[in-house]
Amino acid sequence: GIIITGNYYCTNKDVDILCRNNDVSIVYLNTSFENNAKRIGQRGGSINPNTYNSKLKAHTNLMRNNKHRVKIKILDNNRGSKIVRKDFEKILNEL
Repeated sequence: GIIITGNYYCTNKDVDILCRNNDVSIVYLNTSFENNAKRIGQRGGSINPNTYNSKLKAHTNLMRNNKHRVKIKILDNNRGSKIVRKDFEKILNEL
């Protein structure tokens, strides 16, 4: 199996390449702008609203454009990390 995290490998071209030899699943950690801002602030940084919105749009489009050929799971990432991790592990066991 392959697990890809972050913003890399999140274009339609990447899904095209990965689907050639793999069963591809997308697990999207849905995090609100406010929650993202809080988490980044706790690390001493700040969030750019334009970057957040452009990444959100890119990821939403990726899932919409590929829903017919990949499995998509969306996790509410505004919850505590232990709860999200538990739900993520359930998804991994289903794949």
